Amino acid sequence: MTSRRHVYLLFFTAMAMDLAVASGTVAARGLPISSILAHWDSNWFADIVENGRSIIVDEASLSRWAFLPANLLVVGWLSRPLSGVSIYLVGASFSVLMTLLALTLWTSDTLKDFAPKSLWGWALFFFAPGAFFFATFHTEALFLFASMISVFGLARRQVAWSMLGILLAVWTRNQGVIL
Repeated sequence: MTSRRHVYLLFFTAMAMDLAVASGTVAARGLPISSILAHWDSNWFADIVENGRSIIVDEASLSRWAFLPANLLVVGWLSRPLSGVSIYLVGASFSVLMTLLALTLWTSDTLKDFAPKSLWGWALFFFAPGAFFFATFHTEALFLFASMISVFGLARRQVAWSMLGILLAVWTRNQGVIL
């Protein structure tokens, strides 16, 4: 098994490379550098955190209800004292923190049987096309952390931790019901 330090280093290397590629792309298109973090569902998340949801569910507000609340509530709560800081930056920072916490559990002695056995395995995970979601304002990082809590609890036969992970996963993404 590789050391946790190497896994963290590989994660930050992959995220730095993603950021460098994205920076080049937005610069070539003449877009502001902040647009690196503002794409796909993160735009919906930012809008919901900043403007809330309508109590009346109509065709215009239906899309706002497609997203479960855990990630949005935490990022909204974190962004309140940080007024003036981009919601995308707060969300991305939270995602990086959740990814690091998930990696801490995943590389623990308890879950070593479930972790990639070499740096190549970790590299495949971190350099996969969708890995940038773990460092942007999306739900993947919190869902990964919730999943790791659940598996960690099961591996240690601690039902309360496992149930907490499942509950958090369900309130993060609808795929959490599979856990």
